[in-house]
Amino acid sequence: MPSLSSLPAYVITLEFSTSHLFALPFVQLLSSIILFFVSYFFAPLFIIQSGIQKVREKM
Repeated sequence: MPSLSSLPAYVITLEFSTSHLFALPFVQLLSSIILFFVSYFFAPLFIIQSGIQKVREKM
């Protein structure tokens, strides 16, 4: 983590002013994006795994 003195002042004021306004919507958006990517990446894995199990049962 860089020290606060090395960061520009407008970035600090921007973070403090927007953190209270957009904290909840940003967290909701971030969690929905994470859930979307997790389901997008893990759903094919589960489908492939179930397909492999069906092939093994037939063999």
